[in-house]
Amino acid sequence: MKLINDHLAVKARLLPPTGDGFLMLAGEVGTWRGGYFASPPTQLPAHLKALATGIEAREANVFRAVLRTPGEGDELLAARGIRPARYDVVVLIRTA
Repeated sequence: MKLINDHLAVKARLLPPTGDGFLMLAGEVGTWRGGYFASPPTQLPAHLKALATGIEAREANVFRAVLRTPGEGDELLAARGIRPARYDVVVLIRTA
């Protein structure tokens, strides 16, 4: 797999399990122009949906962002050295 803008990638961090039975995978795969998604990945969500049907889980959903709310607190996050989360595609899996 060829990674594009690998230098901008943030390492995945794992959180301790809570017992709720949800697994969330999220990524930034496109570009934003202001509050709107500029280059929607048309094939990726469909491909992820096809993969999610093969997962042994109670439920698996794929979400694609189309707009982002204003006022994310970019200045506050930047002051703390944190990049704002701008996920384009999210896979939510509900497990047993």
